[in-house]
Amino acid sequence: MAPPPRRLPGIALPRRPHDAQPAPRPALPANPAAAAWSALRAREARTARETQAPHDATAVRTDVSAPVAPPPRRTPAPSGPRRGPARVLRDADRVVLQEAADHWGEVVSATGGADREAAERAIRAVYRAAGMAEPERVVWYDSPLTAAVAAAVASGTCRPADLAATRLSVKVPGRPGRPVQERLWSGPWQAAKAGASAALGAAGWQLAWNEGASRLWEPTRELTERIREAVHAGVGATDPSVRTPTRRAASVPGRWDVADKVRATTYSALGGQFDGAWLAVFDGLRRCFPEFDFPVVAELGEVARHVGWWWPYERVALVSERPIVMHRDDHSRLHHGDGPALTYADGFALHAWRGMPVPADFVGGLGPGGSRLTARAIRHEHNAELRRVMLEIYGYDRYLREVGAQPLDRDETGVLWEIDLDDDEPIVMVEVRNSTPEPDGSVRTYWLRVPPDTETARAGVAWTFGLGPDDYRPLRET
Repeated sequence: MAPPPRRLPGIALPRRPHDAQPAPRPALPANPAAAAWSALRAREARTARETQAPHDATAVRTDVSAPVAPPPRRTPAPSGPRRGPARVLRDADRVVLQEAADHWGEVVSATGGADREAAERAIRAVYRAAGMAEPERVVWYDSPLTAAVAAAVASGTCRPADLAATRLSVKVPGRPGRPVQERLWSGPWQAAKAGASAALGAAGWQLAWNEGASRLWEPTRELTERIREAVHAGVGATDPSVRTPTRRAASVPGRWDVADKVRATTYSALGGQFDGAWLAVFDGLRRCFPEFDFPVVAELGEVARHVGWWWPYERVALVSERPIVMHRDDHSRLHHGDGPALTYADGFALHAWRGMPVPADFVGGLGPGGSRLTARAIRHEHNAELRRVMLEIYGYDRYLREVGAQPLDRDETGVLWEIDLDDDEPIVMVEVRNSTPEPDGSVRTYWLRVPPDTETARAGVAWTFGLGPDDYRPLRET
């Protein structure tokens, strides 16, 4: 059994207001059973309102309608909240949903090898809950790169001979059967959402989504997309920001064609830990309302606590391990200056600075005491985005001193500086000093980036407050 996973701090983002709009969920395939279930629950809710005694006027009413269609054959009836009046999300329930979001933020950030025995039990439970036979085999991969390549071959998107273009050693199980993502993910998601919407009403469902998913959705989506692009780059060609388990020649015919197919395969993967945003909502609702019963979704959540992306087929499940290292900044962006920001056990790794992909050799000398970073290196860096990163790390004041820069303007608000860069607009900064000393008596200096056409320090400081220079007249500085 693998050791308990090491967890990094969860996603630390400001909570959105309760009335904030949730991030849109990508459109999912139509599901007749879900539509029928939604209509049935709406009709039951309307009947309950007509027959039950009047309830709390603050309750969220159900107003959902859809044409009734018979469920397809061999599809198990979806589970959901029992019959009754519309549920009301009270303040205590909203706290529970927020706690569920905090927990799932930690799941998204979890690293370390999976408890494979527990993960495989959960995977088999998902198949059973969906009314399917358990998979004959669960095949593990050390990273989403090798798992995605195997899935592309298993699904028939790529031929086994195409693996030569990847220069990767990937095991692909024979006769995996047809993919079953629809039955294990899309269908249960639609049914669970329809059941929850019918029980809570449209406004109640939106409130639950806001509390449970909105803080996690965007940073998790960005992280997933970054991994997806790294998989594409890792198969297609040598990307300086991506490290792969193998060294490849400079050019292999057909590699990019294979890379496009592998990237397309990643969209059919179940997200595992990266499905944490929407799993948080149903986890929170089950804590608030014990009668809420979504068996497949509950088992998907148990799988997500152990694994990364995974691809289910009739006879086989292909599963990627979680990363062994993940570094992110305060905004949940991949970020590290002393090595890879995201690393998997087989050597697949991503390098990033505040979410921006950077070459592996770029970050090697940027950490504390890094010797590669000099004013000369900054001036001769051709990539404008990397040059700005280098300036940020090196320090604007240090760079200005070393190149002998002269201020453009100086007044009581601060000092205006300009850094001219080749093939890029100049960087204009206002140097301001904090008027309140630190506890040790020192005074901190801040550098504020302002538009390139700023002509005075006052105009620059005023711009940071959304004011014109004539309107910026502070009565007191703190």
